[in-house]
Amino acid sequence: MARLLIVALVLAGCAALFASYLLTRPLAISDTEYLLIERGDSISSLTEKLAQEDWLVLPKVMFQAYGRATLTRGHIKAGEYQVDLGMTPLELLTLLRSGNVIQRTVTFPEGWTVSQWLEHLSSTEHLIENDQTAAERILSDLREWEGRLYPDTYAYTRGESSVDILNRAKHKMDQVLVQIWASRTADAAVTSAEEALILASVIEKETGYEPDRPLVASVFNNRLARGMKLQSDPTVIYGLADFDGDLRRRHLKLVHPHNTYVHKGLPAGPICNPGLASLKAAVDPPASPYYYFVAQGDGRSYFSTNLDEHRRAVNQYQKTGRVEAYRSTPAVDTNLSIP
Repeated sequence: MARLLIVALVLAGCAALFASYLLTRPLAISDTEYLLIERGDSISSLTEKLAQEDWLVLPKVMFQAYGRATLTRGHIKAGEYQVDLGMTPLELLTLLRSGNVIQRTVTFPEGWTVSQWLEHLSSTEHLIENDQTAAERILSDLREWEGRLYPDTYAYTRGESSVDILNRAKHKMDQVLVQIWASRTADAAVTSAEEALILASVIEKETGYEPDRPLVASVFNNRLARGMKLQSDPTVIYGLADFDGDLRRRHLKLVHPHNTYVHKGLPAGPICNPGLASLKAAVDPPASPYYYFVAQGDGRSYFSTNLDEHRRAVNQYQKTGRVEAYRSTPAVDTNLSIP
């Protein structure tokens, strides 16, 4: 009986040494691989996945037994993991228990609309779980979302919902807007954080040329202060469902809540999601004598102090008589004069 016990102990020890040896042998992979652990996956389901991929260099029963015997070290966590060449089964289990999942990123530039955000999310590989119903709900409630997403680069993990990213961007914009509004100057014509957000969205769409941004803000600030119409082309474009890139004079006369050629003051809501520079410009515009500007065609704008000067600039830079798409020509209407 004692001999049998000794033999059993020796065999068990040999098996343990053999298992230990195999557990420290590299997995059977020839390059970096990616492993997705679903919510609810267990050591058993993990073992089956590894066996199906032929990654294991030891019997399934050994790997599964070791995994269960070491559960006190933690459960495997859901997510996508990078499995590097040379990694052993022991190292793999440690990685899966660490929750050190792959972090991917998605970037949203300044000036994009909510529709562009949703389109970008839907085309970001296949790693973000897109909820079509949620997307439709967001598009049907633009007043709740447009302008309220902070342009930035956001990290995400495989399987994360696109709406989760939107909510994070929304929360960040809320935080930034509070800080921006607290830094406003007495010369700013906007009277609330909401107005600052709306004006920033117009400024954002007006120019991509950084040195012109403060002066664009000053033009709109001066116009608001004197009760003039903003006459911003991007506000007209925002209300056009089928805009083809060619803004014409007839578009300027269309009545919709965002058309600042028709309505005085700010548009009904933001027309895009503005970045930090435009937000700052909206609450801290520099003093300037300008009330007009027109696109020069090279990314820059020409600023004017009076209508006559502005008309000459329009003739010089926009000889076709058409309003340049996506750019502003405040006071193109030659009947308009400063009150």
